[in-house]
Amino acid sequence: MKRIEIDVSRTDFEVKKGKEFKLSFKNCSREDYKIIINDSEFILKEMNAFKTICFWMIPKITISIPFNKVETYNVKVEDSTAAFQWLKADDINLYTARGSVFINNLECNTCNLACGMGNTSLQGTIQQNANFTCDMGNIIFSGYQISSSYKLKVNSGLITVNGLSYTNTSHKQKNTNCESPIFDLNCNMGNITIS
Repeated sequence: MKRIEIDVSRTDFEVKKGKEFKLSFKNCSREDYKIIINDSEFILKEMNAFKTICFWMIPKITISIPFNKVETYNVKVEDSTAAFQWLKADDINLYTARGSVFINNLECNTCNLACGMGNTSLQGTIQQNANFTCDMGNIIFSGYQISSSYKLKVNSGLITVNGLSYTNTSHKQKNTNCESPIFDLNCNMGNITIS
């Protein structure tokens, strides 16, 4: 599998391990989404983001995906909640507007994450580079990062790296044993925590 792309506005979704691709819909129908499944890609895009949704009938999709590593994983979440049992890819691109993303068992080479006013929680391993940008939301990464080199830019937010907190600063912490991999953390008014 080369690419998985998920783009939802108000649909909650959960990604689980499975033997084959399987989609289960609750409080919504397949016709509300553009869905492409073939040998090289899986695309799920919400088509009717402006339809009326009652808070007790929030649409939810459960996605079963074979436990295979993919090349690129693109996830865009507007106002919904996304939960991943696992996420394994070479490159991961995540965008959270006002929703929430929870990822357990993360394994990737590079991770690009932009968080508007939402919340993103990642647990796992980032092998190479990470670029986290947080406007007014919260980003939490716990797990193992190969890089212990950080580049920080903080406006009125707060970045905490392994117990050390930074605010209103630009700061570089370079590990001489680690030339290339780096965690690039940009925080405007939100919070980024790395542990």
